[in-house]
Amino acid sequence: MRRFVLTDAETTAFVAFLSASAEIVEADEEAIPPIRDPNDVHIIQTAIAGKTEYLCTLDEDFYETAVVEFCSNRGIKIVSDLTLLRLVRGGAAQV
Repeated sequence: MRRFVLTDAETTAFVAFLSASAEIVEADEEAIPPIRDPNDVHIIQTAIAGKTEYLCTLDEDFYETAVVEFCSNRGIKIVSDLTLLRLVRGGAAQV
């Protein structure tokens, strides 16, 4: 059973798109976010270094008040997948 519904050609095209539009950044290791899971620290550090506007996740640790404030102070909004989809489609001006 296939896990994903994309064909091999679609997967290759998607990876090519990501490669063309992505920017590699080094994590800002000086920023120490107040997040419970140490495995999530590098995600926020990379978002800061990449000057990310939105960090899309369903991980509840990212929605803790201290984490939301830490990210907000650096211009990063924590959003769910559905909120990001609405933003991409132009259905919400603010989060």
